[in-house]
Amino acid sequence: MKSFNIKETIGDKGKIVFDDLSTIDISLGIENNIDNLKEDLLQVELANGNVLDIGWYSSSDIEGHFSVCIIKNYDWMKPFYLKKCNQWNDLNELIKEAISLNLEDR
Repeated sequence: MKSFNIKETIGDKGKIVFDDLSTIDISLGIENNIDNLKEDLLQVELANGNVLDIGWYSSSDIEGHFSVCIIKNYDWMKPFYLKKCNQWNDLNELIKEAISLNLEDR
């Protein structure tokens, strides 16, 4: 099983609050994981108090996408950062980009 190593990606930049993302075998691809892809996959409280939130929208929909967002001041209606993708490799890059932008916003 090849899992998404979120602890390595996050490092010391935040505290993982909720993580179903790391339990998914990414070597099986999106199609074979569709039942595991849901709106609540990962939530990380970042060092500056912002929240990194990752989900698959719409849950269990093969036509869906990952949503990567940074929530500032708990304003879920206006994310500080929001990007979408539908591939594992792209997800990793968006997480790194989101964390980098979050660090610049201190």
